[in-house]
Amino acid sequence: MKKVTRAVRWGALCVLALATVGCGNKVKTYEIEGTLLYDGRPVPAVDVTFAGEDGSRGGSALTNAEGKFKMRFARGVEGIPKGTYKVCVSSKGEMAPSEERDSLPDIDAALERYSFKNTPLTYQVEKTDKDVKFELSLE
Repeated sequence: MKKVTRAVRWGALCVLALATVGCGNKVKTYEIEGTLLYDGRPVPAVDVTFAGEDGSRGGSALTNAEGKFKMRFARGVEGIPKGTYKVCVSSKGEMAPSEERDSLPDIDAALERYSFKNTPLTYQVEKTDKDVKFELSLE
């Protein structure tokens, strides 16, 4: 009886493992790349997040020294799914070296304005777009 129970357990475990691997639904994503600017200048070392207005998962990216970003849906998955997203911006710890940060007056107020709770920005993903520009302002 123990052999049968053990065999049933192993069989169930194998079926579960295969089902889990086989259920990896691929989500169609579109490459979204762009530049984040404030007062006409690049904003380095901030997190740009596309949050689904309907609660769906979007993506995020960290801007480089030139304010450029490339959205990722998940670890290892470039791009994000089709949909309408709120565009949110937040600092990641130390935002940038002090020289870069000092050159962006009122950047903390701008980041607050474009936080998840407050952001007026939205973006519609319908196709690949490698030239998105977001200009932050306090107005």
